[in-house]
Amino acid sequence: MFRKILFPTDGSDGALNTARYLVKLQREIPDLRITMLNVYQILPDISGETFMAPGLEESVKMMSERALETTLRVFEEAGVDVTPVSREGEPVKEILAMAEEGHYDHIVMGSKGSGTFRGMVFGSVAQRVLQLADIPVVIVK
Repeated sequence: MFRKILFPTDGSDGALNTARYLVKLQREIPDLRITMLNVYQILPDISGETFMAPGLEESVKMMSERALETTLRVFEEAGVDVTPVSREGEPVKEILAMAEEGHYDHIVMGSKGSGTFRGMVFGSVAQRVLQLADIPVVIVK
């Protein structure tokens, strides 16, 4: 059943709640392996070219690292080992690609992330992952 989990995180309260759920799950399944993923995105401008204001890329990468560090603390405090990974790209595509590349058996993610406005306009990442994933997706409220 649960052996290898991909856990997308954005460092939001929903992600931290999901991390606490995974800590409990790992206590019940000691051999469980968890990979924590944060996907950061540098958006292209209207022409399709990536606009790089001075320091923008570095700032976005630092935000990704902070999201991972914030979420990692939940696991460290519980003594649970996880593998943190940061990737650049469109979140849904990167989550699905990593799930396939890493042969994960489940994706576990929070129902709400930090992208409130973007979620209203484009549909939430969790909802799109749930619709498109080839493996079971667990959504934690």
